[in-house]
Amino acid sequence: MDEVDTVSPFVSLCDFSKVAIFSVSVLLIIHASRRVVLLEKEDKVSTDYSVHTLSCRDVTCFPVAGSLSLLLFFYCFDSIQLVFTICVSVVSTVAGYTLFVPYTNTLCNPLKEYKNHLGYCGCIIGGEAVAVAIAIFLTCGWLYTDHWLLLDVLGISLCVMMLQFFRLPNLRLSALLLGVLVVYDVFWVFFSSSVFSSNVMVAVATKVADNPVAMVADKLNIPGVPKTRPSLSIPGKLIFPSSVHNGHFSMLGLGDIVSEQ
Repeated sequence: MDEVDTVSPFVSLCDFSKVAIFSVSVLLIIHASRRVVLLEKEDKVSTDYSVHTLSCRDVTCFPVAGSLSLLLFFYCFDSIQLVFTICVSVVSTVAGYTLFVPYTNTLCNPLKEYKNHLGYCGCIIGGEAVAVAIAIFLTCGWLYTDHWLLLDVLGISLCVMMLQFFRLPNLRLSALLLGVLVVYDVFWVFFSSSVFSSNVMVAVATKVADNPVAMVADKLNIPGVPKTRPSLSIPGKLIFPSSVHNGHFSMLGLGDIVSEQ
């Protein structure tokens, strides 16, 4: 009998991957919402941050744009994967900066009095510079190792950035967005296989790209870098390893987390 079939429902429900995904998703929404409230109380949103308020047109265009993007990645991913990976790397670095800069600014506040004595070198100890360094380190680490933990940190950063910089002005648009998201998800998850002979949503979410680090190393013959081209998962989801089934991961798309706010 298969190992999956011998696991009781209770044990499967308490699997680390499921518990972790649920806990991280809830904490992520709470953290992002709290950050938005604090920014609005401090009147920083209108001065330091560019916030986009979604309109009815944005909400109704979402399923169309999302569907076209899914089909583009489903049919043409191999042709555009390098450009897409570069774009994702840049956006992930910006998102990582957004996630860490409040904490690095707090940690570096005691060092502000020394910045004036260091001249141009004073910017090195600034919280912004430290946040940039952390974001670049995480992105480069993901590109080199494709480790699931780094993938999750970048995914969390992207969620926080989206929740922080996008607003729904009223309950009516929130209900409309929830409705179109339900229709969008139901079709592409449950009915796309009958139209495209494959589950488009799952196929796109699980696609892997050639690692650009290995590609450059192969072309330049750089020693110390694996000559193979390992797969590179795109940070559009949260994944956690299963504690019940070895080698299995549970996955939750970032869109499912962002839409819950």
